[in-house]
Amino acid sequence: MATELYLVRHGETLWNRERRIQGHRDVPLSPLGKWQAEVLARRLATVPFAAVYSSDLARARETAEAVARVAGKAVIALPELRERCLGEWEGKTMAEIGLMEGIPLEDPRLAAIGAETFEALRHRAVTVLEAIARRHDGETVLVVSHGGFLNAALHGMTGGRLGTGVTRHRNTAITRVRWEGGVWTVLSVADVAHLDEAQGEGTAARSS
Repeated sequence: MATELYLVRHGETLWNRERRIQGHRDVPLSPLGKWQAEVLARRLATVPFAAVYSSDLARARETAEAVARVAGKAVIALPELRERCLGEWEGKTMAEIGLMEGIPLEDPRLAAIGAETFEALRHRAVTVLEAIARRHDGETVLVVSHGGFLNAALHGMTGGRLGTGVTRHRNTAITRVRWEGGVWTVLSVADVAHLDEAQGEGTAARSS
């Protein structure tokens, strides 16, 4: 039977806004991030989730809790769903380490700072998502994690066609994938219609 996973990036943090590297640092949602989580919960209110999983880091867990309250589920927090560990770079801004767009797949500096390799991240991401899918055969499950983790998972699922270096996940973006017969199928990628609609409604209300 097919299992469907809703893969969601957490809401915004102040460190996101500052372009500060988070990795395993436990940074909570910003006020905007909390609003995004509530908007996400409204968007997913009619989805019959059998379970809600999240990274054990606060920004993902708080996002998952907003949906779980509506779904009447408890959040199952797993450290395996954490963002890529970036060692000594965590807490620094992108500018401070001389990067413009994102963390490279591999960089000679990564080993020296104690960072997780991309290969290790991709293996971790696909392995834990497969385990969740097998545990919930034929069901629909929410998984809230992090942008780097989700891109590594998509990279592994699609052989690099999607994910790292290709896909951008805005905060609370929804990606849907199906696991059936040992094969992943990507159904939709980085959907943020709920945010666009909510922002449009807010603009209309302020102008009326």
